[in-house]
Amino acid sequence: MTKATSISACATRLIIAVAVLAILSQPVTSARRRAAVPASPVIRTDVPEKAFFKDLFIDCGIQIVEHDDMPAADLLGLSQEFMRLGDSSPVTDSIQNAIICGSKEDSNGRLLYPDGAPRFSCIYVYGGLANAHGLSLGEQGRERFRSFFENGGSYTGSCAGAFICCKGFDLTKFRPGYLGLWPGTCDEHAVEDIFPTYIIPEDSPLLKYCDFGGDFKVDSVEHCNGPFFSLWQSVPGTESLAVNSLPGSRLDGNTSIIARKNSASTGRLVPCGGHPELAEGGERRDLMAAILRYAIDGRGCAKVKTVLANGQSWDMTSSTEDNVPEHTKIGDRQCHHFAFALPAKARDIRIRLNVLADHNLSLRLAEGTFAFAEDAQYQVANGSLVKELRFSSLPEGTYYIGVQCEDSVTVEPGRCDSYGSTDLLNGVPYTISVSWK
Repeated sequence: MTKATSISACATRLIIAVAVLAILSQPVTSARRRAAVPASPVIRTDVPEKAFFKDLFIDCGIQIVEHDDMPAADLLGLSQEFMRLGDSSPVTDSIQNAIICGSKEDSNGRLLYPDGAPRFSCIYVYGGLANAHGLSLGEQGRERFRSFFENGGSYTGSCAGAFICCKGFDLTKFRPGYLGLWPGTCDEHAVEDIFPTYIIPEDSPLLKYCDFGGDFKVDSVEHCNGPFFSLWQSVPGTESLAVNSLPGSRLDGNTSIIARKNSASTGRLVPCGGHPELAEGGERRDLMAAILRYAIDGRGCAKVKTVLANGQSWDMTSSTEDNVPEHTKIGDRQCHHFAFALPAKARDIRIRLNVLADHNLSLRLAEGTFAFAEDAQYQVANGSLVKELRFSSLPEGTYYIGVQCEDSVTVEPGRCDSYGSTDLLNGVPYTISVSWK
């Protein structure tokens, strides 16, 4: 190395050192403070979603037997919507398609919010003709059920409602109308007017809700051509909740109720081969209530749309057809979730909600957990289209923003509930932002 080269290298190092010293000596600006905040805080995945239009969608659609109520759901105080249709006809086909698949005023159908999230916490399907009902839904309708389940809605059903959630029965009899929510095959036992006793295993989660008189038995549960599940162990993660006892029958010793939850983000599946759903009292009604509770308790966990950065405004203005759920408008009684990581010594914190249509959206904030109405530490729930939460300071941490649509459709009960005030079914647009110094 020559002397000139050595002097040049020393000069370069001196320039770099001076530049670094100048940067370090600058005041801590907002930009530098933002850079010190973790871009992706740890977001909770263990908080069940709580905001739904109603608890239970009851499917008595085409080729499913019509019923007017479910005593166990009434016992639990569950809010319910019925779809009662009977046989296939041009009229009933059109009604079912509009309810499940959607229409101009409701492009996603009643089962789903505009962003694809479940609008009910659980679906229940009565008995009837499983494959015929599934075929009447069409591929788009069956996909609505699958999206409902995969995005966090739970599912239960009796007899046909249990058949249709599988991919087929008796190993080789795969049915194009089945939903395949449980990726296994059940067993058919086409016998009517038999009444097995259900034995509840000691490790059955149903016992969290009822001890069934202390003997872990439910007597005389009607079986009417329904399935059972001899191969429940073939699908990992499947649980056996109740076992048939009926000596001399193919049912004897085989599982009658199974359950499966694929992941924290999906709902829980709880199909039942028999018919406890019409019992007006006693242990059969208690059994149906336990099935409903276990299904609903297994609904999917809440998810954030995005982690907001300091000064960032996030648009929620897209429609279902745009297929960008992280930017899609909010549905009736739905809650959208956002998060941000607040650094130490942050000042003048502002969370701003701009509602872009004439509907009432609430704004909530919670530290460390999702900001549902009952969990939020701060909220603004007035009718203003512009809402702000402002703080001079807050402790360092991960904060969750909840935006909930307080408005909903009006409902006129009938064989199929009819809706009024439907303008918000395709979603309410808004923007959300957070900033601090």
